[in-house]
Amino acid sequence: MNVLSMGKLIQKCCVALLILLIGWKMPGLIQASLSHLVHPTIYLSHQRDPGVDYMTGLVWAMILWASMSLWPVSSYYKKHLQRLWAMKMVVTLGVMLVGEKYGYSSDSFGFFGGSLFDTPFEDAAGIGGLRMYFLTWLHSWVFPDYFNCMKVSFSMIGFLAIYLFYQTFIVFYGKDKISVLYFFGLYPTVIYWSSLLGKEPVVMFGIALYAYGVVKFHYFKKIQYLLFLCLGIAIAGYIRLWVAIILCAPLCVFIFYLKGIQRVLAIVLLSIMMYYVFDMFKGLYSLVTIESFVLKASGILEGFKGGGSSLKVPTFSSL
Repeated sequence: MNVLSMGKLIQKCCVALLILLIGWKMPGLIQASLSHLVHPTIYLSHQRDPGVDYMTGLVWAMILWASMSLWPVSSYYKKHLQRLWAMKMVVTLGVMLVGEKYGYSSDSFGFFGGSLFDTPFEDAAGIGGLRMYFLTWLHSWVFPDYFNCMKVSFSMIGFLAIYLFYQTFIVFYGKDKISVLYFFGLYPTVIYWSSLLGKEPVVMFGIALYAYGVVKFHYFKKIQYLLFLCLGIAIAGYIRLWVAIILCAPLCVFIFYLKGIQRVLAIVLLSIMMYYVFDMFKGLYSLVTIESFVLKASGILEGFKGGGSSLKVPTFSSL
């Protein structure tokens, strides 16, 4: 890092520190200002002061913003990432308050409650919701145990997913168009669901890592990129097991155009990943025979029969 870059970093840190010193004295004002927006249950049930909780999240967001100056990316990207993160925080620490006030983020409150478990490891092998409890518990063990702080951390996971998707686009398209980064990051559905304290940012990050690995491997044929996509499958499948199955299926095409040791390594690596995913799926739903699989699929379809414009789904018991 040259002297100019270090000077800019110090300047940003000083500005951030000044804001924090001023802001840290204002939890009462923040609490009064947010009294008509925040949902009181999450704070009263966990004995949290809304003002302190919110300020902790704001401080953590600013620390992450300042840390981007040290990220191993070019200075050109750093300034755009910092701008995009600032816009994302308007949603995470601003717009999201409205949804939380009226209960649209009730799952987020439940996942935050998981951080209060003494030892959630026995639940970590369960379905996605229970695994989220483990992740929130792990976060509270490392970072301050505040709702908004945790929400900002999950928002950063979604933010990294957006950046990975953008890097994937550059490899695929062959050109760097920074407007695409803003399109990905500010698309309403993306910026909302990637800012929640929930499953969506984690699954999105896994899919982004998978897409990055697939495109990189397709163009450069280096076996290490298979590790990226396998890691992406593992992360997405950790929360949503059926997503891992969907991601595994298209990878069989790699086997047909690889040669020599690359083909062997690809077959071994993908076989291990697919076996692991399907074994977890079988254990999760107690699928022992083909008949049990068919009955389970029929039950899942029956679960989708509700809705104003839905059609009756026929039941079946065999192939």
